[in-house]
Amino acid sequence: MIAQYPNGVDFGSNNTAFLVIGIAGKGQEHLDILTKIALSVQDEHNVKRLTTANDPKEIISIIDEAMM
Repeated sequence: MIAQYPNGVDFGSNNTAFLVIGIAGKGQEHLDILTKIALSVQDEHNVKRLTTANDPKEIISIIDEAMM
């Protein structure tokens, strides 16, 4: 699940989230998913792309690109 918050959402203690990602996986699958997400958000340009993407396929593509 990926939720975008263009205006941000308060996560308390002066923390604002613009993108919230929830994951679930069977067995160790979640580790591969977390790896892809972590690699994609290391790049600030990717974070901007993820928060402004208008198409779910574009978001998946951005995350998948990090593994290449």
